[in-house]
Amino acid sequence: CAAKTASSSSVVEHHPNSYWEQTFSQPYFDNTTKRETTTTVGQSAYLYCRVRNLGDRA
Repeated sequence: CAAKTASSSSVVEHHPNSYWEQTFSQPYFDNTTKRETTTTVGQSAYLYCRVRNLGDRA
């Protein structure tokens, strides 16, 4: 990040400077996972999610 001053206000611009900060390499949630869950009141409900593009960060 680099801070710039423009007409008495502070502006912060972010420039990816490492491989992991680039958009194409960011992890994201896979939206194709099951969305409906049924449970009984007082019982635990397990919500499953899948994260894609983890690379070696798993």
